[in-house]
Amino acid sequence: MSEHTFQDAYARVRGRHDNQAWFALSPREITDSIYREIRALDREHLMHRDAGFVPISIAAE
Repeated sequence: MSEHTFQDAYARVRGRHDNQAWFALSPREITDSIYREIRALDREHLMHRDAGFVPISIAAE
């Protein structure tokens, strides 16, 4: 997994929460949400690859 992948996943997850909701989440909830988002990014990269595009990076499982 590249740093870029993590940053994209974090930004997507963080963007779904206002400050109050974000700070109410436990570290585990944040980690789980970021992990799920990394998996979603992986799927998107794979779909682009299957459509003839070369993915930028794919996170390891």
